[in-house]
Amino acid sequence: MVQAASAAVLLLAGGENALNVLQTASLVSAFPFIFVLLFMCWALIKALREEIEEEKAIKKKAS
Repeated sequence: MVQAASAAVLLLAGGENALNVLQTASLVSAFPFIFVLLFMCWALIKALREEIEEEKAIKKKAS
């Protein structure tokens, strides 16, 4: 909601660089989210590796 309002204000303010400013503001506001995504990828890979190890241990006990 806030991002949409700021985009509208920037576009209404006009000027030749309004679209460039809007694009830059979008990139700057989304940049920190990249760290959240990287952490989520790392956590998923870690969990999958642990699950594989657990399955190997279960199969080893069964045989």
